[in-house]
Amino acid sequence: MRRSPFPTARLIALSTALALTFPAAADAPDPKASALAALLQAKYPAAQFKEARPSPIVGIYEVVTSRGQIGYVDASGRFAIFGSMYDMENNVDLGAKRKVELAPKVDWASLPLEKAFKIVKGDGSRRLAVFTDPDCPYCKKLEESLASVDNVTIHMFLMPIAQLHPDAKAKAESVWCSPDRALAWQRLITQGEVAAAKCETPIEDIAALAKKLEIFGTPGLILPSGRIHAGWLPAEQLAQALTQ
Repeated sequence: MRRSPFPTARLIALSTALALTFPAAADAPDPKASALAALLQAKYPAAQFKEARPSPIVGIYEVVTSRGQIGYVDASGRFAIFGSMYDMENNVDLGAKRKVELAPKVDWASLPLEKAFKIVKGDGSRRLAVFTDPDCPYCKKLEESLASVDNVTIHMFLMPIAQLHPDAKAKAESVWCSPDRALAWQRLITQGEVAAAKCETPIEDIAALAKKLEIFGTPGLILPSGRIHAGWLPAEQLAQALTQ
């Protein structure tokens, strides 16, 4: 078996040695990076590479796909490692930092908040949008985190993912069609029960909105800054995110 010329251990070691040697490399315009992005797009169209730029390691380029995946590729475009690169001397996850920089931001004024129901806690001064599925385990963990935060208005967009949770759509419809949606949601999450109800719902519209915003799973969060965060956050991290 042929070994990759850029094994993970070597990349990590090199990143430590070179991260401070080339501090501006990732920000400098580089025609080779543009050519590499075009090459990758041509060779691997399904991956949908949208950009490339030099990494702190000479000869290795950071690449980003349209789904926000970050990888590190040699100049030939043949060898790639997807994951995080660490500056171990400064204890910085460069991949995680870059993901924050790349995270799309949503204009709150563009959100159809009438298609969500509200839960107001405290003075409701902060705002948070949540795309959620009633049968999603991590959505339930998010509810535990939300229980510990205050002074926030939460806009809940019901986004059942039927492929994963066959009963979720009926539950989401029942919540939306309840006289008190917030109360019905809380009972469903805490007690696993909701009175069956039918009416016209915005669920299909919300699915289309999520696709447009590139929210591909639940829970999906829109923070006060408009930044999108994919996935559950523990209470402490959620409280910090609400200040952003």
